[in-house]
Amino acid sequence: MKKYVVALVFAGLLGSFATSPEANAASRNENSIWVGSYGSISNWRPVARDELILWNGPSRAYLVKVWRPHAGSLRNSESIGVTRTAGRITKFDSIFVRGQKLPIKHIQRIDPQMAKSMRYRRG
Repeated sequence: MKKYVVALVFAGLLGSFATSPEANAASRNENSIWVGSYGSISNWRPVARDELILWNGPSRAYLVKVWRPHAGSLRNSESIGVTRTAGRITKFDSIFVRGQKLPIKHIQRIDPQMAKSMRYRRG
């Protein structure tokens, strides 16, 4: 009988931590990008040698900073590859540009209007 009570209490505690994906996303500091199992990035644009904006839909823009600048120029790249972990792009993932792996240092969700107004800065 005691084993069943302990199991029920444990199950109740686990259930209290379970929330919807929307609630989990709201509670995070938007430091990852949800792409799901088959989702993808809809657009991207470099804004510096070590920063780019990734779009995941028309109203979700993320500023992504990589640990080191691309040896060439992100501006001249036509495509990129992005790894993901469990349906999310996190700081533990990487961006691939022309075969070069660029580990992600930081991800920050930004205002879409601000993202559209950002221009490439040299340096």
